[in-house]
This record gives sequence, C-alpha cells and structure tokens, in this order.
Amino acid sequence: MNKWNRLYGPQGFIQYQFIVPLDRTDVLRKVIETFSSAGVASFLAVLKRMGPQNLAPLSFPTEGWTLTLDMAAGIKGLAELLASVDSMVLDAGGRHYLAKDSHVAPSAVRRGYPRFEEWMSTRDAMDPAGVWRSDLARRLGLVDPRRNS
Repeated sequence: MNKWNRLYGPQGFIQYQFIVPLDRTDVLRKVIETFSSAGVASFLAVLKRMGPQNLAPLSFPTEGWTLTLDMAAGIKGLAELLASVDSMVLDAGGRHYLAKDSHVAPSAVRRGYPRFEEWMSTRDAMDPAGVWRSDLARRLGLVDPRRNS
C-alpha cells in the first residue's frame, strides 16, 4: 500500500500490546469496548494465545491471551485512556510488552512482572558499574539514576 503511514496522521502511531491470563477474556472484551466507546480505531489488531512463560524474569510471554492494537498517536486524551486500560490489564493479572511500550508507568512494570526484583539482582550482578542504559530503561525505572548517569 502506497503511503500507508498517512493513515495515522502526522504524529504516527503507537502499538499497544498486553497479555492477560487465559481465564480473563472478559478483560479483552472490556479493553476493546473501552477503545471503541472513546472513538479510538485500531487499523491493525492481533490476538494470540500464548504458551508457558520461559525462565527470564522480564520475559513478556506467559500463558494467556495477548492483544496488540495499532492506533494513531495524536488522539486527544489517549494518555489518560491508556492509563485506564493499563489498570484493567494489571488488575486482571496481566502485563504490557515493554519492547513496544511508549507510555506505561514504572509502577506497572513492577506490578506486571512479579519477578522484577530478581531481574534487578541479575542486572546488578551483570552490570555492577551501571553502564547499561537506554531511554526506555530510564523512563521505566529499570536503571538507578544515581549510577553512571
């Protein structure tokens, strides 16, 4: 498709992806209804059933349903809407896909990833000088701001 990027407007798009446990399909429906009621359209949506989690403490996949939605980034009130949906996901025992994230609060990482402290211990052992940095890590509080700024 020629010039597909114009579909989302000058601010582009965000991709919102989360996972909830298999028995929480009610949350999938509620999330879709919330976006629909707010007039937010997704031009690409993907629903997948995921298998068991692997051994990595910050690994996104866990057994459940993952839903991915692409939406225009310039929608008025989108940040507040996403925060509301984030709460639904976390309250259901779900989590967000951090590699695609652009808005989740640092507290959502700790809440959605129960092995977060284990990951922090591994990070400290593997990177004692605090050299590993990224904008995402800073925003989500994955690095200590007092170390090696």
